[in-house]
Amino acid sequence: MGPSHTNQRAETLEYIQEILEQLCLLARQQDCELLGYLIEMATIETGDLLRASQEPSLSADGSRLRR
Repeated sequence: MGPSHTNQRAETLEYIQEILEQLCLLARQQDCELLGYLIEMATIETGDLLRASQEPSLSADGSRLRR
C-alpha cells in the first residue's frame, strides 16, 4: 500500500467512525439499546482498524518493518 492509499483509508475510517458515533447516539436516544450496542461495537472495530493502519507493518518473523 502506498502512502496515498494509506491516507485515503485513514480518512475513510475516520469518517465512518464519526458517522457511527452519531448513529449510536441516535439509536440510544430512541431507546434502541441493542442497536446502539451493535453500532458501538462497529465504532470500536473501526477505531481498531484505524490504529492498525497507522502502525508499522510486521514482517513474517514478527519484527517491525521500516517504511
